[in-house]
Amino acid sequence: MDRRGQRAVLPVLGLGAAAALLAMTALALAGGRDPAPYIALCATAGALVPPAGAAMRAWWAAAAGGGQNLERAYSLDAATEETLFTAGPLLAGLTVTAAGPVLPLLATAALLAAGCLLLAAPGAGAPAGEPGRPGPAGPLAVPGFRVLLAIVLATSLGLGAIDVTITARAVDARHPGAAGYILAALSLGSALGGLAWGKLRHRSRPSTQLACLLVAMAGGIALAAVTPELLLAGVVLALTGTVLAPSAVLSYLSAERLAGPGAETSTWVNTAWNAGVAAGFALTGLAVGRAGPTAPMLAGAAVLLAAAFAVLMRRAAFDEPGN
Repeated sequence: MDRRGQRAVLPVLGLGAAAALLAMTALALAGGRDPAPYIALCATAGALVPPAGAAMRAWWAAAAGGGQNLERAYSLDAATEETLFTAGPLLAGLTVTAAGPVLPLLATAALLAAGCLLLAAPGAGAPAGEPGRPGPAGPLAVPGFRVLLAIVLATSLGLGAIDVTITARAVDARHPGAAGYILAALSLGSALGGLAWGKLRHRSRPSTQLACLLVAMAGGIALAAVTPELLLAGVVLALTGTVLAPSAVLSYLSAERLAGPGAETSTWVNTAWNAGVAAGFALTGLAVGRAGPTAPMLAGAAVLLAAAFAVLMRRAAFDEPGN
């Protein structure tokens, strides 16, 4: 997208992913039972799903003009994503219950295609391509950027302990549905935290801000791990969620300062985040089966503390020169 422009790339990806989802619905309506075609179509849709979040952040970087305006824009962006993470699964679950799985797939395909076409429309101000961007390595050629990605990876690895452990605790308490409500409250807390962060004036160094946010995350997760009541643990996690979106905002701002604005820069941050969460899910799943839910959650808190220490040791990846 950075090299060819969003208007050229987004419609191709959006319509391609939507076509794969529509093919899945057609297969379902035809009564297909073989899982292989569904897996192939799902993989195709996943490969083509456009990095809409990264595209939006590139748009914000071009429109906001930097400084506090950009920080507020990223805060709004992060809050919006968290709101979608809260409402999307809930709406999908309700629709599946009421009308079966075909309607949600059709709605997803329609929204995906429409969103990409609107975002790439001439009046939307989508950033044009930059054929002169350096080399195939892109932002990875910047040493400080690699440090930033490593810290984002560690942060998401620690946070990856939450979903699996809360689900395990909810199942043990014979209230499996409670896990969904708790995780939704976590996302809602993050959305509110992102909105509040955009309104604050920050005087401390970005590295200090991020380290404090990571320490707060670690403390909240550790407290939730040792809280015996599931409901109270959910309240603790909802409050802990208020620091998640602000940490993402600081990561995106640092990435842009190090490697310049663009969808590629933002996508690498997203990739590191998703990889860490996926690894956290897998490792936590293995650990819960052997040690129960408390120890993996405490281990996640320890990883977050280590990430906070790494931020303080490598401040240059987060602070403006001279700060």
